[in-house]
Amino acid sequence: MYKMIVIDDEDIERECLASLIPWEDYGIQVADTAWNGIEGLEKIRTLKPEIVITDIKMPIMSGIELIRQAKTEFPKTVFAVLSGYGEYEYTSQAMELGVRHYLLKPCKEEQIVKMARKIRMELDEVREAEEKRHRDQSRLRRLKPRAQAQLFADMLEDREKGSLDYQAFLEEHREKYPEIFLLTMKFPKIPDYLESFSLTNILAELMGEGHILLSVPVEQEVVYLLDGRIRGDIEQVTNRVIREYHKLFSLELEAEFSETGEIPAVSVLYHRLRDEQEREKTDPDIKTLKEADTWEQVFFETRIFLLKMKLEEIPLEKQKERVYKILESFLRTSVDRENLETVRDEKSLFEYVSDTICHEKKILKPEDKDGRRVYGILLEFYKNIGDPDLSLQKLSREALFMNEDYLGRLFYKQMKKRYSAYTVENRIRMAARLLRQIPDVRISQVAEECGYPADGQYFSRMFKKLTGQTPSEYKSGE
Repeated sequence: MYKMIVIDDEDIERECLASLIPWEDYGIQVADTAWNGIEGLEKIRTLKPEIVITDIKMPIMSGIELIRQAKTEFPKTVFAVLSGYGEYEYTSQAMELGVRHYLLKPCKEEQIVKMARKIRMELDEVREAEEKRHRDQSRLRRLKPRAQAQLFADMLEDREKGSLDYQAFLEEHREKYPEIFLLTMKFPKIPDYLESFSLTNILAELMGEGHILLSVPVEQEVVYLLDGRIRGDIEQVTNRVIREYHKLFSLELEAEFSETGEIPAVSVLYHRLRDEQEREKTDPDIKTLKEADTWEQVFFETRIFLLKMKLEEIPLEKQKERVYKILESFLRTSVDRENLETVRDEKSLFEYVSDTICHEKKILKPEDKDGRRVYGILLEFYKNIGDPDLSLQKLSREALFMNEDYLGRLFYKQMKKRYSAYTVENRIRMAARLLRQIPDVRISQVAEECGYPADGQYFSRMFKKLTGQTPSEYKSGE
């Protein structure tokens, strides 16, 4: 039974409307009546009726003002208005306030009954939807952790869309969490229950339990669905989690996190993250970059790593993001994100990556004067490897400001080969790696990025001289 209040300043009309219609036959109970808007508003506040029928033009407070004020406090209340001839302006104002039911005075009984049925139907639909929402939410709250984990596993693999549990989860969380992202914490082995349970507890303690929506173990990882509002802090938090976890279990964890998105995009975000993880795991250039243990090897591998992203047409900002994730992953330490954000071109990105790796792996620059000068020559060579005119003469004049002949003798003494031979050999080594590892790359692109003219003739000649094959033969693996 729905409660109703009738408000009208004309006594006869108010009492007739309240008592002559058999309202209870339509599931409606007349809870009270009022003769003006102020009295009506007070009774609405006290009785909280589902239905209010009000005259539109009354003294002290009009029906329009009554509806406007009552709607702010009781937005679900259904209003119907009574209006006389010539009061269209008031009626249109009521419609602007969301009123969909109105009667023209004098009212006929069948018109009132028709309106009552419409209102009852409308309220029944709202009530049914509300009850369904409560049932769904109750079902979700009753889910045990294992069922929650299964729901999340289904979401990751895009198997959940028709599930009532998923619909309840979506309805409860979509507005509260307009953006989410995924975090994976990888173990060196498949974790047992205590290990994964403890990880979740540490994570909840450091970031706040309310930011973790769901979690599930997947092979050697635990995957978390997290509140998108903490995405900017996640690197700092996960570094602390990794350190704290290591103190407890002496296990080295690795963290990876996705971009942000909406809850229905969970599966897309997960598979993008998986693809990136697989790419990093199988990318031989990342493996050799990790294994570099001299500053010359770091220069070479850093240049290969960055050139590969450039040839794959990855924008600089995305390159920086990938650099950060990879350095964090294999250096197992907090990388200086602030300095990385200041990088504005590929040369400064090269210096950032090589400096960071050498610093964290404690690969020292040469201490002697001659060694530092050769270090400077190689740094300039790898930083500017795409410059076809990068001769020793140019370096001595524009970068190192020393005598060319002296630098040439110094380089030969330290490296056991001439500068010209060294540059050719390492440009071709670099080109060979790029041709094998980027299937769709054009040979002319590789030649230019490694410092050879775009026509490719000289590059092809030098490539065959050092490898015994033309670039095309080498690329196809013949």
